[in-house]
Amino acid sequence: MQPLTLTHPMADTDHESDVLWHALLGTTDSMVLVLDPAGIISAANAPAKELLSLDDGSLGAATRLDSVMPSPLAGELSKAARSSSETDTPLLVETVLKGRWLRLTLRPCDYGGARAVLAVASLGHDSQADPSLRRIRTTNDDLGDLGALTPRELEILRLIALGLSTNDIAKVLFRSVKTVEGHRVSLGAKLKVTNRVELARIALRCGIITLDTPAPVISDTDES
Repeated sequence: MQPLTLTHPMADTDHESDVLWHALLGTTDSMVLVLDPAGIISAANAPAKELLSLDDGSLGAATRLDSVMPSPLAGELSKAARSSSETDTPLLVETVLKGRWLRLTLRPCDYGGARAVLAVASLGHDSQADPSLRRIRTTNDDLGDLGALTPRELEILRLIALGLSTNDIAKVLFRSVKTVEGHRVSLGAKLKVTNRVELARIALRCGIITLDTPAPVISDTDES
Protein backbone atom coordinates (compact mmCIF):
# COMPACT_ATOMS: atom_id res chain seq x y z
CA MET A 1 0.00 0.00 0.00
CA GLN A 2 1.07 3.60 -0.55
CA PRO A 3 1.89 5.68 2.55
CA LEU A 4 -1.31 6.79 4.20
CA THR A 5 -2.12 10.49 4.21
CA LEU A 6 -5.20 11.95 5.84
CA THR A 7 -5.61 15.70 6.16
CA HIS A 8 -6.35 16.91 9.65
CA PRO A 9 -7.24 20.45 10.79
CA MET A 10 -4.58 20.32 13.54
CA ALA A 11 -1.80 19.10 11.23
CA ASP A 12 0.64 21.58 9.67
CA THR A 13 2.51 19.09 7.49
CA ASP A 14 1.87 15.88 5.60
CA HIS A 15 4.15 14.14 8.10
CA GLU A 16 1.95 15.21 11.00
CA SER A 17 -1.14 14.06 9.13
CA ASP A 18 0.49 10.72 8.46
CA VAL A 19 1.36 10.28 12.14
CA LEU A 20 -2.19 11.15 13.17
CA TRP A 21 -3.65 8.70 10.69
CA HIS A 22 -1.42 5.82 11.78
CA ALA A 23 -2.25 6.59 15.41
CA LEU A 24 -5.95 6.40 14.60
CA LEU A 25 -5.51 3.08 12.82
CA GLY A 26 -3.36 1.44 15.44
CA THR A 27 -4.65 2.67 18.80
CA THR A 28 -8.39 2.15 18.59
CA ASP A 29 -10.55 -0.94 18.96
CA SER A 30 -13.18 0.65 16.75
CA MET A 31 -13.61 -0.35 13.13
CA VAL A 32 -12.08 2.32 10.88
CA LEU A 33 -12.49 2.53 7.12
CA VAL A 34 -11.61 5.08 4.46
CA LEU A 35 -14.17 5.10 1.67
CA ASP A 36 -14.19 7.01 -1.57
CA PRO A 37 -17.53 8.55 -2.63
CA ALA A 38 -18.17 5.58 -4.95
CA GLY A 39 -18.12 3.10 -2.06
CA ILE A 40 -14.61 1.71 -2.61
CA ILE A 41 -12.61 0.77 0.50
CA SER A 42 -9.27 2.56 0.33
CA ALA A 43 -7.94 1.60 3.78
CA ALA A 44 -9.01 -0.33 6.86
CA ASN A 45 -7.63 -1.01 10.33
CA ALA A 46 -7.35 -4.44 11.96
CA PRO A 47 -10.88 -4.58 13.51
CA ALA A 48 -12.41 -3.60 10.16
CA LYS A 49 -10.35 -6.18 8.28
CA GLU A 50 -11.43 -8.87 10.74
CA LEU A 51 -15.14 -8.02 10.53
CA LEU A 52 -15.12 -7.70 6.74
CA SER A 53 -12.65 -10.58 6.09
CA LEU A 54 -10.17 -8.26 4.38
CA ASP A 55 -6.42 -8.49 4.02
CA ASP A 56 -3.88 -5.92 2.87
CA GLY A 57 -3.64 -7.50 -0.54
CA SER A 58 -7.40 -7.29 -1.10
CA LEU A 59 -7.59 -3.51 -0.64
CA GLY A 60 -7.54 -1.45 -3.77
CA ALA A 61 -9.59 -0.20 -6.67
CA ALA A 62 -11.68 -3.39 -6.84
CA THR A 63 -12.59 -3.54 -3.14
CA ARG A 64 -16.11 -2.23 -3.15
CA LEU A 65 -18.48 -2.34 -0.21
CA ASP A 66 -20.77 -4.67 -2.15
CA SER A 67 -17.96 -7.24 -2.32
CA VAL A 68 -17.84 -7.62 1.48
CA MET A 69 -21.51 -7.21 2.43
CA PRO A 70 -24.95 -7.71 0.86
CA SER A 71 -25.56 -5.34 -2.04
CA PRO A 72 -28.68 -3.62 -0.58
CA LEU A 73 -26.82 -2.62 2.57
CA ALA A 74 -23.69 -1.68 0.62
CA GLY A 75 -25.84 0.57 -1.55
CA GLU A 76 -27.24 2.39 1.47
CA LEU A 77 -23.80 2.88 3.02
CA SER A 78 -22.35 4.08 -0.29
CA LYS A 79 -25.20 6.57 -0.66
CA ALA A 80 -24.58 7.88 2.87
CA ALA A 81 -20.83 8.21 2.20
CA ARG A 82 -21.51 10.05 -1.04
CA SER A 83 -23.93 12.40 0.71
CA SER A 84 -21.41 13.11 3.47
CA SER A 85 -18.71 13.87 0.91
CA GLU A 86 -20.84 16.03 -1.37
CA THR A 87 -22.38 18.09 1.43
CA ASP A 88 -19.17 18.18 3.51
CA THR A 89 -21.29 17.13 6.48
CA PRO A 90 -20.68 14.39 9.06
CA LEU A 91 -23.39 11.73 9.33
CA LEU A 92 -24.26 8.99 11.81
CA VAL A 93 -25.38 5.70 10.25
CA GLU A 94 -26.90 2.96 12.40
CA THR A 95 -26.95 -0.51 10.91
CA VAL A 96 -26.47 -4.22 11.51
CA LEU A 97 -23.50 -5.81 9.72
CA LYS A 98 -22.84 -9.54 9.93
CA GLY A 99 -25.08 -9.72 12.95
CA ARG A 100 -23.33 -6.84 14.74
CA TRP A 101 -25.03 -3.57 15.62
CA LEU A 102 -22.87 -0.67 14.41
CA ARG A 103 -22.91 3.09 14.73
CA LEU A 104 -20.88 4.44 11.82
CA THR A 105 -19.75 8.06 12.03
CA LEU A 106 -18.96 9.32 8.54
CA ARG A 107 -16.74 12.39 8.21
CA PRO A 108 -15.46 13.94 4.95
CA CYS A 109 -11.68 13.97 4.60
CA ASP A 110 -8.84 13.98 2.07
CA TYR A 111 -7.01 10.71 1.64
CA GLY A 112 -3.99 10.37 -0.64
CA GLY A 113 -4.83 13.70 -2.23
CA ALA A 114 -8.39 12.67 -3.11
CA ARG A 115 -11.78 13.28 -1.57
CA ALA A 116 -12.82 10.51 0.80
CA VAL A 117 -14.93 9.70 3.85
CA LEU A 118 -13.57 8.46 7.17
CA ALA A 119 -15.95 5.87 8.68
CA VAL A 120 -15.44 5.05 12.36
CA ALA A 121 -17.73 2.39 13.81
CA SER A 122 -18.59 1.73 17.42
CA LEU A 123 -20.00 -1.68 18.30
CA GLY A 124 -23.13 -1.89 20.41
CA HIS A 125 -25.78 0.45 21.74
CA ASP A 126 -23.79 1.44 24.81
CA SER A 127 -21.64 3.91 22.88
CA GLN A 128 -22.58 7.57 23.06
CA ALA A 129 -23.84 9.05 19.80
CA ASP A 130 -23.13 12.66 18.92
CA PRO A 131 -26.58 14.31 19.15
CA SER A 132 -25.54 17.03 16.70
CA LEU A 133 -25.14 14.58 13.80
CA ARG A 134 -27.91 13.76 11.34
CA ARG A 135 -28.83 10.15 11.98
CA ILE A 136 -29.63 7.56 9.32
CA ARG A 137 -31.00 4.10 10.10
CA THR A 138 -30.46 1.58 7.30
CA THR A 139 -33.41 -0.48 6.10
CA ASN A 140 -31.37 -3.41 4.77
CA ASP A 141 -29.62 -4.98 7.74
CA ASP A 142 -27.15 -7.85 7.43
CA LEU A 143 -28.28 -10.18 10.22
CA GLY A 144 -25.55 -12.74 9.60
CA ASP A 145 -26.43 -16.07 11.24
CA LEU A 146 -29.65 -14.54 12.55
CA GLY A 147 -30.87 -14.28 8.96
CA ALA A 148 -31.76 -17.98 9.16
CA LEU A 149 -34.30 -17.33 11.93
CA THR A 150 -38.00 -16.88 11.24
CA PRO A 151 -39.73 -13.68 12.43
CA ARG A 152 -41.29 -15.68 15.27
CA GLU A 153 -37.90 -17.07 16.32
CA LEU A 154 -36.43 -13.56 16.28
CA GLU A 155 -39.26 -12.38 18.52
CA ILE A 156 -38.69 -15.26 20.94
CA LEU A 157 -34.96 -14.50 20.96
CA ARG A 158 -35.79 -10.90 21.87
CA LEU A 159 -38.05 -11.99 24.72
CA ILE A 160 -35.51 -14.51 26.03
CA ALA A 161 -32.90 -11.74 26.04
CA LEU A 162 -35.27 -9.58 28.08
CA GLY A 163 -35.29 -12.27 30.75
CA LEU A 164 -38.71 -13.82 30.14
CA SER A 165 -39.30 -17.46 30.96
CA THR A 166 -40.91 -19.84 28.49
CA ASN A 167 -44.21 -19.54 30.37
CA ASP A 168 -44.06 -15.73 30.23
CA ILE A 169 -43.20 -15.76 26.52
CA ALA A 170 -46.21 -17.98 25.89
CA LYS A 171 -48.42 -15.42 27.65
CA VAL A 172 -46.97 -12.47 25.72
CA LEU A 173 -47.38 -14.21 22.35
CA PHE A 174 -50.68 -15.90 23.20
CA ARG A 175 -49.20 -19.26 22.29
CA SER A 176 -48.92 -22.53 24.16
CA VAL A 177 -45.81 -23.31 26.18
CA LYS A 178 -45.19 -26.31 23.91
CA THR A 179 -45.24 -24.09 20.80
CA VAL A 180 -42.85 -21.56 22.33
CA GLU A 181 -40.51 -24.32 23.47
CA GLY A 182 -40.44 -25.72 19.94
CA HIS A 183 -39.45 -22.31 18.53
CA ARG A 184 -36.80 -21.90 21.24
CA VAL A 185 -35.24 -25.27 20.42
CA SER A 186 -35.26 -24.40 16.72
CA LEU A 187 -33.56 -21.02 17.13
CA GLY A 188 -31.01 -22.52 19.50
CA ALA A 189 -30.16 -25.20 16.97
CA LYS A 190 -29.76 -22.63 14.18
CA LEU A 191 -27.50 -20.43 16.30
CA LYS A 192 -25.75 -23.42 17.90
CA VAL A 193 -26.47 -21.89 21.31
CA THR A 194 -28.94 -23.03 23.97
CA ASN A 195 -27.69 -21.14 27.01
CA ARG A 196 -30.00 -18.22 27.79
CA VAL A 197 -27.11 -15.93 28.71
CA GLU A 198 -25.43 -16.53 25.35
CA LEU A 199 -28.72 -15.98 23.54
CA ALA A 200 -29.10 -12.65 25.37
CA ARG A 201 -25.57 -11.65 24.31
CA ILE A 202 -26.40 -12.42 20.70
CA ALA A 203 -29.55 -10.29 20.90
CA LEU A 204 -27.60 -7.38 22.39
CA ARG A 205 -24.80 -7.69 19.86
CA CYS A 206 -27.13 -7.52 16.87
CA GLY A 207 -29.30 -4.73 18.27
CA ILE A 208 -32.52 -6.72 18.78
CA ILE A 209 -32.53 -5.25 22.28
CA THR A 210 -30.54 -2.61 24.12
CA LEU A 211 -29.64 -2.36 27.77
CA ASP A 212 -32.57 0.06 28.13
CA THR A 213 -35.22 -2.03 26.36
CA PRO A 214 -38.13 -2.52 28.78
CA ALA A 215 -39.55 -5.99 29.30
CA PRO A 216 -43.19 -6.42 28.22
CA VAL A 217 -45.95 -6.47 30.78
CA ILE A 218 -47.02 -10.02 31.53
CA SER A 219 -50.75 -10.61 31.74
CA ASP A 220 -51.96 -12.90 34.50
CA THR A 221 -55.05 -13.80 32.49
CA ASP A 222 -55.29 -17.52 31.87
CA GLU A 223 -55.22 -18.66 28.25
CA SER A 224 -58.67 -19.77 27.13
